[in-house]
Amino acid sequence: MDEHLRKLIDEENAKMESEACGHTKRYSLKFQYDGYNCVVTRTVYTDEKAPRHFFLCGYIHIPKWHRLHGVDIYGEDTAADVDLVRDLEVHGGVTYTGRRFDDGEWYIGFDCAHVGDLFIDEEIFMRSPDSRYRDLEYVQEECRCLVKQLKELGDA
Repeated sequence: MDEHLRKLIDEENAKMESEACGHTKRYSLKFQYDGYNCVVTRTVYTDEKAPRHFFLCGYIHIPKWHRLHGVDIYGEDTAADVDLVRDLEVHGGVTYTGRRFDDGEWYIGFDCAHVGDLFIDEEIFMRSPDSRYRDLEYVQEECRCLVKQLKELGDA
């Protein structure tokens, strides 16, 4: 693995809280932006037989009063509501809707494991020659952009 990238990931992990659970370790950084709770996570699979995934994901808590609260992009919600979620502009598009954390609240999220993203499995994994690592600052900024869009929809 590239030492510069490994060092960067270690520095990012040091800024995040960590929680071990079985063969995984979840790193998370919680922050608020414009009244919304945001969480950046990285899940590391620690079992030697399982692949290790070192990509970041971003999640935004959707308050109960928000029109997108409870909208499930993989469920049976109305097409108009699902389209509103799918039309949100965030890195790689919205890839998660649901109850994500122990708080039982609703979240919308995205990940950084798409074509053009560089992430680490056992080795550096690139999906294209121009792949790049989406770092903690990048994911936090994507969360902020997503919050701006959610505020527009929620305040409409």
